[in-house]
Amino acid sequence: MQQLGWRFPEDTLKRTNITNEAILLRSTVYWLRSGSVGILCFRGTEPKNVLTWLSNMTFEMERFRTVGKVHSGFYRTMLPVLPAIVSWLDEEPEQSPNLPHTPKCAPLDTILICGHSLGAAQAVLATAMLYADPQFARFRDKVHGVYCYGQPLVGDKVFSEWGNDKFGSLLFQHIYEKDPIPHFPPRLYGPFTTFGQDYVSTSDTQFNVGHDL
Repeated sequence: MQQLGWRFPEDTLKRTNITNEAILLRSTVYWLRSGSVGILCFRGTEPKNVLTWLSNMTFEMERFRTVGKVHSGFYRTMLPVLPAIVSWLDEEPEQSPNLPHTPKCAPLDTILICGHSLGAAQAVLATAMLYADPQFARFRDKVHGVYCYGQPLVGDKVFSEWGNDKFGSLLFQHIYEKDPIPHFPPRLYGPFTTFGQDYVSTSDTQFNVGHDL
């Protein structure tokens, strides 16, 4: 990031972490801001964290607005952090004391969203909320990319076709050839599918590009 000219002093890093044992919820999101560029990062599954794994193993589906159904557990872990995310996106920070010779931050015009494993599913659902809810319309043209690594399946065919139409060209799925997570939940638990552009690594570290809904 430094090679690209992006500098992230310590005070620009924001984080929200929500754990609720009653509903088996765990979600951690980070926000980094450098000038007009902001990066929203959803933390991946922690193998030793029982709450997260239980959330991952909830295969029920529920309605997502008016555009199909999504994985209930992933959806429930994303919703509580949405208010913090919106406040970060709307915030215009002052000059950083750690970078005293830089001007006040330029207006936010580029949002990059990323996540790994459970975090990748949350990243897709958070992006979908920006496109599905009219109150977030002001953020849509600022989203320049959604980068997912080892993302499990999120929604049904209706949701995936809608998502592909709205931001499929901005969604980049990075998949390790032998990683089982992108194939979960198993299809017997529901009509789960995915969308976006797949980059699947092979044993010789090359990537095959393509996706078939």
